[in-house]
Amino acid sequence: LLKRKLSELDRKLPRREKDQRQYSSLIRNGSPEEVLRASLKGNDEERLWLEREAILKAVFSKKTEALREFIAREVPDESKRKNMLDSLDAQEIDLAVQVGDAEALRKLLPKVTLKEQRARALAEIAVLLETKGNHDEALNLLEEAQGLVTTDLRSETKSNALLGLILAYTLIEPSRAFVMAERTIDKANDELSKLLLFDKLIKTGFFKKGEIGRAHV
Repeated sequence: LLKRKLSELDRKLPRREKDQRQYSSLIRNGSPEEVLRASLKGNDEERLWLEREAILKAVFSKKTEALREFIAREVPDESKRKNMLDSLDAQEIDLAVQVGDAEALRKLLPKVTLKEQRARALAEIAVLLETKGNHDEALNLLEEAQGLVTTDLRSETKSNALLGLILAYTLIEPSRAFVMAERTIDKANDELSKLLLFDKLIKTGFFKKGEIGRAHV
């Protein structure tokens, strides 16, 4: 009787809520590949949610290699495929950083394709080495990471990588951190000067009464 009643209630649920229940069950009980396959069929909101859950499930269950193979095989769109793999790299790096696993970060490096993510992993390894007294090796890794990072304040990914590198240098070689920070500030001031000139020419509304408009911050 209870099963029949629950079945009747389930049939009366709105389609959206019914889908949410099915997806939640899939996330709990399915494999990362099954969750990701479902994401490919959903709308934009469902796709992003399920994609994130599939990646997290793969990372925490240490099944990332199987998910990588699935993405390479089943996701035809090159841009989507690259974004998924970059997200997978980022989550793996985050987990290794949280547990302080330098060896796991080293093993990740050959798989990471995005330069900024590779730089972030190198910087994190350097910080972990510094805490263990391996100063010279830490510096070498930061120099390698610096070669992968470019200053582009319009890109959030590149800006985050640059900030991570500066923070790592702050802990390992503070004098280098100050030089990089000063150079970045000069670059930011130069970009703002160009925006001010551009605003004067075509009245973009970016600056109001000498200040950056709230909508643009």
